[in-house]
Amino acid sequence: AVEVPGPGSAAGLARGDVLLAFGGTRVASAADLSRAVARARPGRAVTVTVRGRDGRRRWLTLTPDIAP
Repeated sequence: AVEVPGPGSAAGLARGDVLLAFGGTRVASAADLSRAVARARPGRAVTVTVRGRDGRRRWLTLTPDIAP
């Protein structure tokens, strides 16, 4: 799922996209993503690699925020 509004949706992530990497860290599981996000600095841009529903690989830049 992509939270709207949120950093992912603002960067162009859409439902059905598959996250492959977050900030240079390969993402193969929810635990991998959780660890990568925990290391990210709020307010500092991160590049994510996704495979869209159309099968194409895309690189997006998002800026993590502080969770409420």
